[in-house]
Amino acid sequence: MEGRSDPAPCMLSVGHSGVHKCDAGHVCQHKCQICQLRGDLPNQCHYPYQHQTPEHHQCERLHQCPKTCSMCQEPCPIPFDFQGHDQHRCSGTVCWKDCMFSCGRKCVTEDHDHDSTTELVQILKGTETQSMKRHLCGSSHRCLVICDTPGVSKQEYKTQQKTWQTQSGEEFLYDHIEVNEIRGECENVIPPSQYSHDQSNKEHRCGGQHTCRERCQDCNAFCREAYGHTGYHQTLHRNKDQHVFTSTNPLEQIEIQSNENVIRRYKIGESSQPENCSVSCKRRGRGHYHLVECPGGENCYEKKLGTKAKHSNDVYYYGVDEASAKKYDQILCSAYWSRIRWPPPVTDVDRKLIDSYSFFCSEHAPRDKNNVIIKDSAKGFCTLGAWHSDSHAFECQNEHLTEDSYEGVDVCFVIDTTGSMASYIGQVKSTIMRIIQENEIKLKEIKKSGTFQFGIVDNRDHEPEGDYVCHRCEFTNHRAAIEYVKTLKADSGGDTAETVLDGLDAACNLKRREKSDHLLFHVLDSPPHGKTYSTSGDHWPDGCPYGKTAENVLSTMKKKKIGYNVLRCSSSLNMMISEFQKHIEVKTLKFSEISFENIITTRVHQQLIDTEMTLKKLHA
Repeated sequence: MEGRSDPAPCMLSVGHSGVHKCDAGHVCQHKCQICQLRGDLPNQCHYPYQHQTPEHHQCERLHQCPKTCSMCQEPCPIPFDFQGHDQHRCSGTVCWKDCMFSCGRKCVTEDHDHDSTTELVQILKGTETQSMKRHLCGSSHRCLVICDTPGVSKQEYKTQQKTWQTQSGEEFLYDHIEVNEIRGECENVIPPSQYSHDQSNKEHRCGGQHTCRERCQDCNAFCREAYGHTGYHQTLHRNKDQHVFTSTNPLEQIEIQSNENVIRRYKIGESSQPENCSVSCKRRGRGHYHLVECPGGENCYEKKLGTKAKHSNDVYYYGVDEASAKKYDQILCSAYWSRIRWPPPVTDVDRKLIDSYSFFCSEHAPRDKNNVIIKDSAKGFCTLGAWHSDSHAFECQNEHLTEDSYEGVDVCFVIDTTGSMASYIGQVKSTIMRIIQENEIKLKEIKKSGTFQFGIVDNRDHEPEGDYVCHRCEFTNHRAAIEYVKTLKADSGGDTAETVLDGLDAACNLKRREKSDHLLFHVLDSPPHGKTYSTSGDHWPDGCPYGKTAENVLSTMKKKKIGYNVLRCSSSLNMMISEFQKHIEVKTLKFSEISFENIITTRVHQQLIDTEMTLKKLHA
């Protein structure tokens, strides 16, 4: 054919049978069947053209077996061909598995098939028991078991400042202390080629000093003393997460002043989480007690602890409508803690304070700038232990009245008789009778010859605002005092302020008995003259035209040991009371829910109880 070279001549003899063949060495035209089986790109079969043997087509490449070693997953080294092989084994002679302790090394057993022949062993990891095949690297290992020695191996405290929102919606910052137990790992070393300690050392110990497992009953903090210690537990107290505020009054609001001078206000039933044991007991101070559910019967704490506990029949609330059905015992602070081997969470100095009685002498107990009793002071307070069974004793007892000299109670009423006070004048008469009826028996118990005396001062205003400054009735018996009150009428009074200081000054100058209790009940609805006491209309904004001031009048009252009680008949007295409190203790008596007569009669009764306590000890 034109354009083509002539084909090669047949190399066979003339007249041969069959096909013609040249001597050019033609190869098979088929593709490698092994490549096709492996999924590779097929190469050309390297056998001669139209070969009869072997029967399959195969390229000249050595084909790798696609299987892996049945032991270690390494590639099978036996070539892949049409003969095939059932066992796939690599050339390895050592165990191919990782060490059972996950140390990053391999098992050193000289048996590539070791994983299928080794035993199952039980080992501890952490706190769990696991079944594992015994593969070891030949090195020593740290025991993986959590320390099981009794006690707490480590206490972890974390302090975080958090924001607390009260049920009233108020917010403040507080320190929240979280405490957790951390169990350490066993410090023992497992020898090479072993999967556990020596038989002689089976304990799992972390090596640390273990502490007591007891927790504070109030804040759940761990004791920090050594495990198995004797004596009292000790701890770093934390937040009282599991406690709530409770009271016999479901509407009471608990107010706590923090170190940051922030007033924390809690409702009954609210969590006490922001507070902690130490601060709480120190704040509650003298003679405070803790509530514990009464076990009942002979186990009642009052029976077990004597004067250190009292059984309470009060109903305690955990919310406005949530009254507890349980009965409680009140246990004094030190006894509350020591009954379960804990010391009170306060310093030794503060402990002396909380173990003492909260009863104080109102005449001699020191006061702060706001005239509030300083409760952590020793002066003026009973020197005996809290809830003692004897009579009270005071450092100032030589300044008190004795039972032999005691004469009774002098009660003075200072009454505003301007036009708005008509209803209260009538109540003073009934109050005098109530005092006699309900308190005379108590007075006779203290001193058979003791008597009540009543003095009256009624005031109005300076002219031209009023028709007189004040009138007075010297101390007399209750019948004469009532007759005087009957003559009083409410009238006059122009501007808002009245002759309050003039009336008090007159009351201070009434002739009292030296050896009696002195009580003054001030019944009024208007403040004194002067912008110091009120911002309302005042004819004398610079104060009393006779020069009387709170300082000079009340200092006389204080010097004469007159107990001052204000029955506030209006809200316009706030400035006056605040100013008066700078000079004398002011007991403000509210009677919106309790009657006028009841609150005064109760105050007189309390004075008799206080007097009885101080007199008894002096004469014991």
